[in-house]
Amino acid sequence: RNIDGLIISPIGDESDHISELNQSSVPIVLIDRSFDSLCLPFIGSDNLNGSKEATRHLISYGHRNIGFLQGLQRSSVNKDRVKGYIEALEEAGIQPNHTLIVGDSFGEESGYISTKLLLNSKKDITAIFAASNPIALGAIKAIHEEHLSIPDDVSIVAFDDQSYCNYFSPPLTSVAQQTRDIGSLAYSFLAESVAGITTDEPKNIKLPTKLIVRNSVKNIAYQLNKST
Repeated sequence: RNIDGLIISPIGDESDHISELNQSSVPIVLIDRSFDSLCLPFIGSDNLNGSKEATRHLISYGHRNIGFLQGLQRSSVNKDRVKGYIEALEEAGIQPNHTLIVGDSFGEESGYISTKLLLNSKKDITAIFAASNPIALGAIKAIHEEHLSIPDDVSIVAFDDQSYCNYFSPPLTSVAQQTRDIGSLAYSFLAESVAGITTDEPKNIKLPTKLIVRNSVKNIAYQLNKST
């Protein structure tokens, strides 16, 4: 239909349909999620290091049993966030417990069900890292239904930051992405392709994230030190 180019934000973990589009002459730029099988320009967030920073924050506050509520398991975004969580634990000398990594989608229902399972598993978790805001919403509902308090009973951190995160009670500590810059760069890349400006190597950019510290994480390090 006379489309000059496409900016695609994939929501699944399959790329065949995008691969078919790539056979046409229409320029394509991917945002948020990438695929190893596709040689296309990509702009997204540094999910690995963003996840590392959030996990390190929990660890610095004394948390060791940290549940991780993951998203779509085979997606590039989820793989990097899980990897960052695991690497941060290992760097702190904490043996990762893979039974604490639960969930199967980035939606609220997955966050709700996964949190219910964790809280009733007798694993004595003190903190939860939600891989997305919708997951965090489901987690918060489950925590309240279990008559637990945030952060006194369970601390929580979420990946991605939305304006409403500051209006929770308590405000939610979260990992902020440079969404505006991602969109701007994606348009610039696409405009270059439409204009016929090409390079030998596809552009692949991961923008740094920023941890926004609010009040949803309890500092239990002092309590641990005091008890010893």
